Amino acid sequence: MFRELFNGCIIASVAHAISMSRDPDFSYEQSWDGNNYSFKQLFGFEGTFTFCSSYSCGAVRINQNGARLRYEYVSYYPNIINETINNECLQYLLEDFSGLIKPEFSFSFWISEKEVISLDDERNNLKTVLSLFLGPQKSIYDTWIRYYSLESSEISLLHYITSLRLRSGSNDLYVKRSVVEDHKITISEELIESLKEMHIFLV
Repeated sequence: MFRELFNGCIIASVAHAISMSRDPDFSYEQSWDGNNYSFKQLFGFEGTFTFCSSYSCGAVRINQNGARLRYEYVSYYPNIINETINNECLQYLLEDFSGLIKPEFSFSFWISEKEVISLDDERNNLKTVLSLFLGPQKSIYDTWIRYYSLESSEISLLHYITSLRLRSGSNDLYVKRSVVEDHKITISEELIESLKEMHIFLV
């Protein structure tokens, strides 16, 4: 199941990258740093998912009035999961409280091959967040096509690049600039950088 989450994040990220050619002001919304995928101000949520060889885990902050926030992580998952959440996911949710730097988040979770596990009392919000990335692939595409209001040429490029990226595994992917230009997409610095974060290089 964690592999499907990764695939959904790639679809979302490529859609975001393509939209950067006309809306560069929203470059902050999604990013990759190695195996860490982060999102900000998406549907009222902010968080980071970390992808490892046999599992993924994440921490999410609910950016809504009255949302429950936590400032200390309670270690109630297996040790390797606790370490990854502490050392990876929560490092992207740090805030400065009068000189004291600590994470601010609402819930955490981890995903194995077969199930999603969360002991936090935020199951409905967790379900909402994961529904953006997990599920039938057509539904995931539709979610991000609508969110970024992609046009037909952009949708075509989205399917082209994501299909190549998901087949290439962890290898670098090289896409001809002419392919992007043939889709009438402006090759902006924001587009180049967003793709590069996913090891997709325009040549």
